[in-house]
Amino acid sequence: MILIVLLDANIWVSAAAYPGGPPTVVVDLVRAGNVVSVTSEAILGQVYRALVKLHVSPEVLEETMVEMRSRSRIIVADFTLSVITAKESDNRILEIAVAGNADVIVPGDRRHLLPLGSYAGISIVTPADFLATYGADLP
Repeated sequence: MILIVLLDANIWVSAAAYPGGPPTVVVDLVRAGNVVSVTSEAILGQVYRALVKLHVSPEVLEETMVEMRSRSRIIVADFTLSVITAKESDNRILEIAVAGNADVIVPGDRRHLLPLGSYAGISIVTPADFLATYGADLP
């Protein structure tokens, strides 16, 4: 069984704009096909806007967007969740993870999703914890 992961926008942005470190290694697992990525048009938009704001090269911007689209399942949730009150947009992450049958959510922001620990059987872990927990078991 292949692991299905939802990487939030911060993970993709970190891997593209600041290569190296756990976010890059996690994205490399997606690139290698060792895990399946699920995402949404909203997450794609967040990544695009963040990379433009960070003034990454046009090549890096294009490569990241092409990679996300070609290596991720684009999910549309047909339901709404209201689990996190402090940051409503993080509920969209949960919705995509649930609709996409994700096993794990890897957020870059530690404030809202990470404290949940899990939701609907989906683990929520840092990039480093993802690698420590699942890395050895991946092909």
